[in-house]
Amino acid sequence: MHRGRGRGGPSRGGPRASGSSFRPPPSETPPGGSNATMVTTNLFPITKLPNKKYWQYELSKPPLLLVDPEHRCSFYSTAITPEVKNFARRQEIMARLKTNVAPDLFQSLPIYDGMKQVYVCSELKLHGSGGGKYLVSMNNSPPQVGQRGTYEVRLTKTSAVPVNFSDLPRLLKTRGSSVEAITVATNLLQLIIKQASNQNHPHNARSYFTDQGKMIVQGSGLELLRGFFQSVRPGINQMYINVDTSMTAAYRPGNLVDLCMDFMNTGNARDLALPAGSRGFKKLENFVKKIQVYVSSMKRVKVIRGLEPNADGFQFNKDGVAMTVGTYMKSVHNIDLRYRGIVGAKLSGPNETPIIVPLEVCMVQLGQLYKKRFPEEFTSAAVGFATLKPQERLDWISARGLAPVGDYARSEYITESGMEIATQPKTIQGKVLDIPSVMFKGELKPQNGAWNVLHQHLNEAAPFTTWAAVTFADRVHRAALESHMKSLAECCSNLGMKVGPPVKILEGGGQYPERALKEIIDEAARLGLPKNLFIVLIVLPTNAADLRTQVKHWGDIENGVRTQCIRESKLFKANNQYWNNIALKLNARLGGRNFVVKSPAMARFRCEPTIIMGADVGHPGPGIQRPSVASLVWSTDLDASKYCAVTSIQHPRLERIADLEGMAEIAIKDFASRFGGTPPSRILFFRDGLSEGEYKKTAQEEIQMLENIWKVKHSNKFPKPPKLTYVIVGKGHHLVFFPGSRNAANDGKGNCRAGFVTDQNTEIASALAPDFYLMSHQAILGTSRSSHYILLRDDNNEGIAGIQQLAFSLCHVYAKATRSVSIPAPVYYADLACSRAGFHFSPRSQHHFSDTSSVSSGGGGRQFDLEQWTQEYRPINHSMQTSMYFL
Repeated sequence: MHRGRGRGGPSRGGPRASGSSFRPPPSETPPGGSNATMVTTNLFPITKLPNKKYWQYELSKPPLLLVDPEHRCSFYSTAITPEVKNFARRQEIMARLKTNVAPDLFQSLPIYDGMKQVYVCSELKLHGSGGGKYLVSMNNSPPQVGQRGTYEVRLTKTSAVPVNFSDLPRLLKTRGSSVEAITVATNLLQLIIKQASNQNHPHNARSYFTDQGKMIVQGSGLELLRGFFQSVRPGINQMYINVDTSMTAAYRPGNLVDLCMDFMNTGNARDLALPAGSRGFKKLENFVKKIQVYVSSMKRVKVIRGLEPNADGFQFNKDGVAMTVGTYMKSVHNIDLRYRGIVGAKLSGPNETPIIVPLEVCMVQLGQLYKKRFPEEFTSAAVGFATLKPQERLDWISARGLAPVGDYARSEYITESGMEIATQPKTIQGKVLDIPSVMFKGELKPQNGAWNVLHQHLNEAAPFTTWAAVTFADRVHRAALESHMKSLAECCSNLGMKVGPPVKILEGGGQYPERALKEIIDEAARLGLPKNLFIVLIVLPTNAADLRTQVKHWGDIENGVRTQCIRESKLFKANNQYWNNIALKLNARLGGRNFVVKSPAMARFRCEPTIIMGADVGHPGPGIQRPSVASLVWSTDLDASKYCAVTSIQHPRLERIADLEGMAEIAIKDFASRFGGTPPSRILFFRDGLSEGEYKKTAQEEIQMLENIWKVKHSNKFPKPPKLTYVIVGKGHHLVFFPGSRNAANDGKGNCRAGFVTDQNTEIASALAPDFYLMSHQAILGTSRSSHYILLRDDNNEGIAGIQQLAFSLCHVYAKATRSVSIPAPVYYADLACSRAGFHFSPRSQHHFSDTSSVSSGGGGRQFDLEQWTQEYRPINHSMQTSMYFL
């Protein structure tokens, strides 16, 4: 495992195992049967809720009055004028309001969410009718309206009823009794626990970070920081704080010359003498823009707006006299510049008088998080840094000198509230599910979540008789490709596939891949070979995202020809296992069935016409102006091993699947066509991609869309309405389980074995809806993470136990893996289908899915035109619609 070592920082820096770190008991024997077991979580119980009432204020204009007696909240609204978009800057303004401008206004500590809401446990002494305006100067000069650095803060009280925690214990006893009230209390508790850490450490919306154990990434200008995620979770009868490790990238602090040299990967400062408009100049300017630096000549912190070539020679007028930056530094500040002719920092905006300073008088401020896309060439270093063994991770989480748990008792915000938090993580009961069998032609029992295809025959082998291969990689020539294809053909034959000779094996040009691909299908057409059984294996250079898009658009969309891409770098290390994995993909793409699962859950699945659906929505990254992508996959056989998919695009960041009704209608009609016109009597719907804050509303809307199919549009085609079970599957949570060293659930590496699941009646079960956590896979590196299942509708009366068994079985039918995966296969497939959205657009179109192609420069001021994207979004070719093209 790559640990990474950087200059100036230790490779790990984790806390030493001591009395301050928690280790799970080596062996526990709970009640509940032979499969029952006890594990440690990263949840810390809130042993005493706040005994204060909190009034809520909001920053808004004009003042609003919002009354919400059910939540027992009093809303105060706030606004900062002029608008401040920077999260940290807003926090600084509110802090100065309390300490410098109006200290008498706050009789208690303000709890600020960084946006609009402020909570206090003593009402503010506002003048007039519940509102007040205050001028805050962020400079050393007195505040003046309209002056740069002066802000007007408007505080408005918008309700009279405070948030009161006294009712929370009663609400937590009955699941779903008052979701909104629990949510309001949870959000406030979360703000209280985060206030101190956010004020003392660099942070983003989810985590805060320290420099302990940091790692410098040479050649990037960045360093990797460890940090802590904190979140309050409502359980049955108890509130918990979920603490987990996190990591992020930050700009390396220190002299700006050193930062720029490191980023440009040079040891010579003269290499920073970059001409304006050059590739290196643009690259460096894009990197340093918006970095905060302390300018020693000005004795203040400024933000870099751009770069200026030959900065010391830049001329300007001072008191009517022309001089250069270099001359000014010497005559006014007595600074002899060490570096001449290199770029300098531009501190002025585009329509302002130019302010240029040399790089060497600028010091990069500590703790500035890197918010752009992390450089791909350093991904392996980041993964190595982030990977922690289970005990290492638990040590970080529970070590009181570093983790939040050690700071809670010292937080003045928590102390003032009256809240108390346990210092030891919660131990809970779970169990290990029975492992299902995997059926090739014979039966296999997975070991530690994995199995081997060696000496196995595929459950249903498709013919591999009409195929071709082409290489677009310069280092892989025709002779080498022929040799590799012989190895692949041999593995396919050993697995039971009927193998024929290739139609063609050739070298192609990566600039015009269509020429070679057309040559292949022309030859196939001459031989009278059907497209729906034809597949082309394509070797691509290691970094060839654009070329892959061209190839997949050609195959999936334009011509309806199956394609299997192989990375050049994989060929040089290819062995029998690698070619077996390729063979599994080929068989599934060609309509075969690799294996099926044998379990009681799958036996119940086959009892009546049942369709399993997996759904997902993929969103563009921050600042990217492009549609969100929705996908729906559905099972097409009685073993839930074969699937079809349909995708669509919709408005950016819309959480619900806008056309779910139409997409599900396609799925149900396809299912019925395969089973003599009989529609499904049961629908098991697994939904990915919903956060806990949005799932209730979105799920209600999607369930209504599904019901419209058989209640409104096609009620005459359904003898009786199908029974619907709707389950949310979440991967983005931070709950981790640690088994003891001699625990039956321990996989030997400190992780829980595949099949571990939390008891449905455990104390950490959600107070909002029936749920459980399932560890369905074995971790390859680091600490494994379970998936979170939330059951929102269950007409089929599967119950939590039934969904646990079914979900675990479905984690074993992922066609291109020889191990159980972290989420049910249909959910995984839905995610894969979303990820292929870019293939549906012509590579020559301006509407393509490059992460840098459609960055919004106006911050959302331009209205998004979905129609333009829809006109160019082309569906999957009809000859591919019934295949598992998305593998």
